[in-house]
Amino acid sequence: MVVVIPYWITGPSLLPGGFTSADMVIGLFNGSKTEVATSGLGIVDVRDLAKCHVEAVRKPEAANQRFCCHSGEISYWKEIADWLDGEFGPQGYTVTTQEAAGERVKMARLSNQKAR
Repeated sequence: MVVVIPYWITGPSLLPGGFTSADMVIGLFNGSKTEVATSGLGIVDVRDLAKCHVEAVRKPEAANQRFCCHSGEISYWKEIADWLDGEFGPQGYTVTTQEAAGERVKMARLSNQKAR
């Protein structure tokens, strides 16, 4: 068995919404989130994740291995919200960018070297 562990999946969706990844971002746009979490996350494009799954099935040496799929960088929600605001703010969207009080959650260091 091959286990591929995605962090947070981005990319085009076949669904109109109602799933965690989309709901987290939608909350920054529709006002349901008034503050940005102090935690962070690694991001992986769904197309890259699919490619990793296919390659894991094709390569016998991938059997019984775990692969961590993410962009290689962990971004805090504040950085993501600021990026979204910079990208969509000029188009008239209001994006929540106020970070919640408290210290940022320290993120685990993970390597995506095997997946690469």
